Amino acid sequence: MQLDGLPLRLREGAGSSNAAILVRNHEIQIGLFGPDRLLSRSCEPGTGSQNGVIDYKKAQQAYFRTHLEKASLQELKDAEAKKLVEPVAKIQELSESQRSAQQMLDDPTLSDEKKRETAGEARKRSVELVEIQTETEKLRHQSNLELAARIAKVQAEIVGEIDVAIEEVAKLKNLAIVQNLSFRSSGVSSVPYVSADLTIDITDEVIATLNEGAPADWKPETGEQ
Repeated sequence: MQLDGLPLRLREGAGSSNAAILVRNHEIQIGLFGPDRLLSRSCEPGTGSQNGVIDYKKAQQAYFRTHLEKASLQELKDAEAKKLVEPVAKIQELSESQRSAQQMLDDPTLSDEKKRETAGEARKRSVELVEIQTETEKLRHQSNLELAARIAKVQAEIVGEIDVAIEEVAKLKNLAIVQNLSFRSSGVSSVPYVSADLTIDITDEVIATLNEGAPADWKPETGEQ
């Protein structure tokens, strides 16, 4: 997610891309909450335990909190952007005045007295311009830090909540491991083949579990379950 050039890409963890072992690898991106994630969840195996699979990307996108937080983050970004409107406009105004002053100073017909007056005004503007630019960059940097911290907090919470839902469904179905079908590494799925007879897809049940606490007026977007 970008906000007026502010880089807001966050990463959590490195880990292995081997889906056959217990690995947790998060790839978090601001705007939608990153779909590229390999999840392996262990639960107590028992007699007849099976493996499960989940489309983690689908679960993230269908989770009501993903949409609520996305809207909230957009409001925060808009508010931070508004703080920069006035100082940026002032910088543009001063910069234009400096260009005009330079053109006047380059005019050979301008009197020495007028040149001294123009140069003096230009020096004052230059000091003001540097001060405003410095303050604007500080404001931009602080906004970036606050937004990045908010995004990291929200994404960590959502990832944790999805993990809890996966574990809850996996335990109910006595699954030994749950693998993420939507994880990609170099364009290749970490689970290129899944036997429908030997695995259980718990995606829809996880989504249903996640959305049990959705607001009464919340409706899934078109195409979501």
